[in-house]
Amino acid sequence: MKVTERAVYKVGQVLKTSRLFYKHTGIVTDRWESGEQLVICCSNRRGKVVEERLSEFLGGFLPELVDEPTTLTNYEILSRARAKLGQRYDLFTWNCEHFVSHALGRAPESPQLAFAIMTGLSLLLAVPSKGRS
Repeated sequence: MKVTERAVYKVGQVLKTSRLFYKHTGIVTDRWESGEQLVICCSNRRGKVVEERLSEFLGGFLPELVDEPTTLTNYEILSRARAKLGQRYDLFTWNCEHFVSHALGRAPESPQLAFAIMTGLSLLLAVPSKGRS
């Protein structure tokens, strides 16, 4: 049985799926298409916030349920997520983590992006430059 068959996740639940170098995140919806539950995510592949089938969201990887603290109800989360449908993807200001943190009622943030930037800067500073003793 495929992971997407008969999967029933809670509306407003945060799902993550590991990709090669990052985790993609989205919000589970109350809609179904072709027998699959839909997920709203900010998709780099599609260039915007979209509502897509679970299999499209997962991209062949396994799902991971995430328990994110929030004071919002599941349907408030879903409403905030749907309000952003069509908003353009931007790696630095509006990626999947920015989108999910917004839907959860928090300021948009991307911990993975912040970590990647800090790691890159650390590596740059660790490499000796020519002419320095």
